[in-house]
Amino acid sequence: MKNFLKLSKEESLEEYKLLLQNYEKIKSQNLKLDMSRGKPGAEQLDLTLDMLECVNPHDGFLTQNGMDSRNYGLLDGIPEAKSL
Repeated sequence: MKNFLKLSKEESLEEYKLLLQNYEKIKSQNLKLDMSRGKPGAEQLDLTLDMLECVNPHDGFLTQNGMDSRNYGLLDGIPEAKSL
């Protein structure tokens, strides 16, 4: 591996040109890469459908103290979830 700190200006420019050529070559492939983390696929999301059907949309989102849990709960979380 090259020690980039010790390259002359000319060597640095040559290395830059090579890297730029490689970058343009890869960019020309028009790849659509999704590097995000934890993004579930449709098949994984479908696994939860049965769980969602058991929730009553009129009162199934309320905690024991009446808080609407669709808004992610209190600052320290949803009490029922913490008790699990």
